Amino acid sequence: MPFLSVLCTYLLSRYCLPRYPAMSACLKNDRWVESLLDKFSLSHFGRLYGFFVLQITVVFVFILMWLLPFWLSFFLGVLVLLYSLGRDAWYLHAANTLSQLENGKAEAVWLMLESTGNIDESSDPSGADTLWCAIRKQVTYSYLESLFAVFFWFCVLGPAGALFFRLLLIYNCYAKEADAYLPAYTRLQTIVEWLPARYMALCFCLAGNFSPCFKVWCQLLLDMRMDSGEFLGRCLDAALVLDNDVDDNISAQQVPVAYVLRRSVALQELLAHTEIIGLVGLALSVLWMGLL
Repeated sequence: MPFLSVLCTYLLSRYCLPRYPAMSACLKNDRWVESLLDKFSLSHFGRLYGFFVLQITVVFVFILMWLLPFWLSFFLGVLVLLYSLGRDAWYLHAANTLSQLENGKAEAVWLMLESTGNIDESSDPSGADTLWCAIRKQVTYSYLESLFAVFFWFCVLGPAGALFFRLLLIYNCYAKEADAYLPAYTRLQTIVEWLPARYMALCFCLAGNFSPCFKVWCQLLLDMRMDSGEFLGRCLDAALVLDNDVDDNISAQQVPVAYVLRRSVALQELLAHTEIIGLVGLALSVLWMGLL
């Protein structure tokens, strides 16, 4: 069942739901979570029980999956997995950023990266390295939290694992941005992202320049202080395979946007290959464990 769920959910989220935005918005509606957290943030016991009440939903889904017959359990798993996937089209992040840069909207891209915390306000806007590092960090982390981490925990713990990851992200985002009196479990989020990030970076090795990327992967594998976005960004830089003349024809200091655009083309190709390799690897792992 997990093998079929992964395949079915990926095809639906990648090719079908984008054509029906109303259906996608209905399946990924988080207002019930925010309403629940609103009540607990104003409650005297909100700081203690706000997060744990959400996890009751996870436990309920876990028990329900065991009690339901096969086909009902399968459809419930697909619905939970569709809900747990990211709220944005992860595969369009790099393309949209590239399109804005090509249309001369570099300043808008810079402001967007500042608003998401990928660029410090004191950074130099003319620095190509700063712009490139922020873009690839944002794009790779979007792939991680929208796709890889969700499918990874689904394959390990079933629908309850995927739902736990999504509710944890929603809760932490609410606790940070809504000025709520609820504690953010950022350390727990870092721990939950650790394994999926290492798996995704390993897929970078297989999709790109294997030897340099695997070397960086081994060096940073056990570094718990580095956040997932930075870890993935460094592995991605090592995995990118560019033409030999990229640095000769484009100067990062003289033409920063052109430099980023040149690397973004290779970034999109690498992510497309990583997506396929990662999902095939997870699906085969699930199938293999089912045959044991």
